[in-house]
Amino acid sequence: MTRNYKVDYAKNAIILTKDFTNKANIINSEEYKILRQLKKDFPHLTISQKTAQTKEDKKTHKGLTLEYMESFIKNFDKERLTKFGEVKAYYKTAKSGHIKIKAWFIETYKSDYKEIEKSFFRASELPVLEALPVTLIETEFIM
Repeated sequence: MTRNYKVDYAKNAIILTKDFTNKANIINSEEYKILRQLKKDFPHLTISQKTAQTKEDKKTHKGLTLEYMESFIKNFDKERLTKFGEVKAYYKTAKSGHIKIKAWFIETYKSDYKEIEKSFFRASELPVLEALPVTLIETEFIM
C-alpha cells in the first residue's frame, strides 16, 4: 500500500497528495479518519499539499499537431504516409494516443527534427494577416 501522506519534521508539515486531500474532504472516509488522527498526533505541524515537480528544460513539442505531422509527411515523405495512417489508427483510442503518435513522428524523423522544429516555429511566429474585404480587391483590379 502506498502512503499518500508524509510527516516532514524538517518542514514542520504533514504533506498530502492531491488524491488523499480530495478523499479526506469526504467526512468519515478512511482518509478523513487518518488525517484527523495525524492532526491529533501532530497538532503543531501544518498541513500542505504535495506539488508536482516540473522540469524547466522539458521539451513539450508544443504545436506539433496531427495535421502538421500529416502535412509534413505528405510533402516530404509520401512513402511513410500509409505507415502514419496505421500508427494514427492504432493509437486513436489509446490513452494519450496523440503523445505516442508524436513520439513515433519524432523518432522516425529524428535526424530532420531539428530543422522541422526550426521551420515550424519560424512559421508559427509570423504575424497573422487579415483578409482584405472583397470590395477592395475588386476595385483595385478594375482601376
